[in-house]
Amino acid sequence: MDGGAGLTGGGPMRGDMQGSVGRGARGGRNDGARRILEDLRRARVLVAHPPDEDGALLANHLRRLGCDVREAWPVPAPLPDDVDAVFLAIEDRLPEALALSVGLEDGGPAIIAVVTYETPTALKAIVDLNVHGVISKPLRTAGVLTQFALARHRRGYETRLSAKVRKLEETLKGRRVVERAVKLLVEHQGLDEDAAYRLIRDQASAERAALSSVAEHVIQAHETMQKLGLRMAPPQGGSGA
Repeated sequence: MDGGAGLTGGGPMRGDMQGSVGRGARGGRNDGARRILEDLRRARVLVAHPPDEDGALLANHLRRLGCDVREAWPVPAPLPDDVDAVFLAIEDRLPEALALSVGLEDGGPAIIAVVTYETPTALKAIVDLNVHGVISKPLRTAGVLTQFALARHRRGYETRLSAKVRKLEETLKGRRVVERAVKLLVEHQGLDEDAAYRLIRDQASAERAALSSVAEHVIQAHETMQKLGLRMAPPQGGSGA
């Protein structure tokens, strides 16, 4: 009886289990926070800002964090390709080449705009540059790390998303190539679609190659025959079903 009471009474064992779960959850959150800070500390940062008090405050704050910081003004265009993040002062006139080089390439840096006035020109520059974070002047160190972390996260997400899109596009392109090769085999070799597909698949397996690679060879062979004025006629006597 006492054992039953112990099972239903929420005794020490239950408390220990709850404590372990709570500590585990907190530990997971702490690990995630440490990873974010380590990512920021390892970042190579360009501070593209006029050499004034705000620029010095920003650069020194990032150095205290542990970042590898470079300073440059005027803004180099295109931006260096060996930086992970750029704190970019938004002025009324930015080099046109800069807008073409920022935010368009998957491997480009995270951009944090440093804005003095919310003028139409500044707002347009923020949109055109596809910035990942914004901080306002006069600068305060309190909001810098938040925008820095957000910008790095957004840039990483964009890069991963672009990679998935490219992979999907390649898959769709390969599928179209295979479909065209199957159609050629059906029309010119007298095969049905299933037999044509199996032929390409088996050849790809034998060569340890992609289906699209074998399909491209089929298409190229057909195009070569056409250029030579030759026809790829189906064999006499029926289909390859």
